[in-house]
Amino acid sequence: MLSLGIVRNRLPRILIVDDSMEQQDMLTEMLIDKYEILSAFNGNQALRIARQNPPPELILMDVIMPAPDGLEVCRMLAEDERTRPIPVVLTTGMGGGRIGEKAVQAGAVSYLKKPFSLKELYTTLEQALRPAAVSQAG
Repeated sequence: MLSLGIVRNRLPRILIVDDSMEQQDMLTEMLIDKYEILSAFNGNQALRIARQNPPPELILMDVIMPAPDGLEVCRMLAEDERTRPIPVVLTTGMGGGRIGEKAVQAGAVSYLKKPFSLKELYTTLEQALRPAAVSQAG
């Protein structure tokens, strides 16, 4: 008897970190068809999930959250050799030109200013998931 195996490509695992349930739901809805979604509602949960095996392949995280905020969590991830290779994309509704600089200084590979389009989100995530972006984060 011939057995036909079905090979399925595994979706990249993305950890969405945002203290807003509405933002979590919106981002999950936008990404669920292309990514396996993990969720955290604060920085401490994000750190725990990032240190799991297997870790997420990318972290999409809001800057403004109860302590530790997104920038601090990003710094903590960059300082830990287990989580350093995970690319982080920060999201923010904050204005001002320095947020991009602060995001990069904290260890993020990119950031998105809210509101952003689905096309901007996909493009940013795909660029962050490329091997070159991952090696730059480490």
